[in-house]
Amino acid sequence: MIVAGDSVFNGKSCKNCHGIGGGGGERAPNLTDSQWVHIDGSYAAIVNLVTTGFTKAEQVEKQYRFSMNPRGGVNLTDEQIKAVAAYVWSLSHK
Repeated sequence: MIVAGDSVFNGKSCKNCHGIGGGGGERAPNLTDSQWVHIDGSYAAIVNLVTTGFTKAEQVEKQYRFSMNPRGGVNLTDEQIKAVAAYVWSLSHK
């Protein structure tokens, strides 16, 4: 599941904001540490966030000016979302 999530994350829109490997950037936070901007970092919370996205108005920190579209903005399937969530969770739990 993590390998499939790596492929989706680094091959779809996720990398465009979070960077290859989830290291973060100007548009989105680092996903490889234990700090989370919108959620508690649990697998279930990651699944929910990727599924629903968030708007700029919902941002806790104004550091990132961009919103995240539901389903990663590329209409990821439920299985792809679960795989991406597993990959993202694994980045901060090495």
